[in-house]
Amino acid sequence: MASCSACGNNLEGRPTFCSNCGRPLVWRKPKSHRLLMTLIIVVFALMVLGRIGKRPGFSQAESHTGLGAIVTVKSGKWPCASTTQAYDQIMKWAAAGDSGEMLRVLRTTRSFLLIDNYRVKILQSGFTKSRVRVAGFYDPDDQRVHVDQEIANIGRECWVPNEALP
Repeated sequence: MASCSACGNNLEGRPTFCSNCGRPLVWRKPKSHRLLMTLIIVVFALMVLGRIGKRPGFSQAESHTGLGAIVTVKSGKWPCASTTQAYDQIMKWAAAGDSGEMLRVLRTTRSFLLIDNYRVKILQSGFTKSRVRVAGFYDPDDQRVHVDQEIANIGRECWVPNEALP
């Protein structure tokens, strides 16, 4: 049985005010309920964090971007940085809108731009970037992947934004 903290009056049930002194009473939830709520919040937070970085419109079954998968780069020009430090610098200048400085970093770090239809093998996947090896160039006209040594950057490994991969 609970009692009022001000006057010591024994309380029946869970009243809002003490029947003896009129003091407002605050009832705390049981600790087991707090533990359950904490657990629910943690599970929800982990579910949300697990979904960040997943692209909308792709289910897990449709996504072929697992390690070792060979995929075609999405349309556009994507930086393919030689190191993670080069990647960070390139993305910094790209976000700042300074294409001249971004191109300077591309040249000085021996990085390059991947264009449409390059085929890459995913070697390592991170939160915002993935390490890939350039496997060839897919020609949609003859529907073949060309791996001629004359095609620049075949066999090179680099870091690309995850948005470049399907």
